[in-house]
Amino acid sequence: GYIEPLDIPFSNPESKILPMPSRLARKRVGIWLITSDFYSGGRIHLWQYAWCLADSGAEVFLITNANPKWEGDYPKTRGINVVIMGRRNPPEDLDLIVTDSKGDVGMDLLRYMRRHPTIPLACMNFETPNWVEKFVPDYAKKLNLSQQNKGTFEKADVLMANSKESAKYLLEWLGKPPTTPTYPLLPAVNEFALGWSTDPNVVNGAKLPTKPYAVYSARAVAYKGYTLVVDAIW
Repeated sequence: GYIEPLDIPFSNPESKILPMPSRLARKRVGIWLITSDFYSGGRIHLWQYAWCLADSGAEVFLITNANPKWEGDYPKTRGINVVIMGRRNPPEDLDLIVTDSKGDVGMDLLRYMRRHPTIPLACMNFETPNWVEKFVPDYAKKLNLSQQNKGTFEKADVLMANSKESAKYLLEWLGKPPTTPTYPLLPAVNEFALGWSTDPNVVNGAKLPTKPYAVYSARAVAYKGYTLVVDAIW
């Protein structure tokens, strides 16, 4: 009954995902998530959430536009099923749907919600214009968070954010009293990758520099705080 992350044509009549034999067997969670061409903190944060749910026994369907490039950075789990949009449909009997509501993936979620209005929706927030405005007012005006995205958050049964501060700004942006259950979902630490960093076979074969060094990766926009990191490194 497991769906492997294979590219099965949408027209294939065998591509339909069968319902769970028993609703009590395992919880099914659908996570609508954009897969970017580059490493992204938000993308990896939601991937970690999916991985932890699967590791806890849930059956997770990652509805996305491409196979996540960071799958190999985590131990393999049969609990995550990658469903490529346009090639396959997610199952009809999900117990929970999750998104951060962006782009075409967010639109696909809205179409699914119209067919399944009773399935609870959880929305994950990373940044809102009112938060960015505190740091870079000009960039806040360009931030692609349309009214449609805001509408998806307004429909949510549960709100999540990547920090307490993020949750505070989300509620302020929505203009909502804190009646919708709201939870900070903090980023996880990839202990699997940390294990590699202390594995003698990996360390000895890596040919690392003998001088102290630092690696920093982020988009060069001021509100990401990259200038502070560069100053600290120097």
